[in-house]
Amino acid sequence: MTVDLRIARDDGWDDFRAHVIIEDGAKVVHLTGELDLLAVPKIAPASLSTGDVAVVFDLTEMSFMDWYGYRSILVARRSLLERGGSLTLCNLVGRPAYALDVFDRLGMAA
Repeated sequence: MTVDLRIARDDGWDDFRAHVIIEDGAKVVHLTGELDLLAVPKIAPASLSTGDVAVVFDLTEMSFMDWYGYRSILVARRSLLERGGSLTLCNLVGRPAYALDVFDRLGMAA
């Protein structure tokens, strides 16, 4: 299964894209661009479905994440944990890695 979601932007910021594939029984969501207020409403339906247990968010090509993006990751994690699943973040780089570190240091991780 492969699903592509793209949110084109005309405000000078990077487009957002989620490319979803199944690898070794886990859903892998490759996120590209800006995960912010504009992209958040589109990410959950593309990345989570009722039967998902193991989900991996690959952040290699994500260029930006704000509080709304961070919150969407927390919501996805909670949803998966409630049904005995897991969410793994991999390839944390650049500004998104920095944002996750700051939110964690502020005690906002749950």
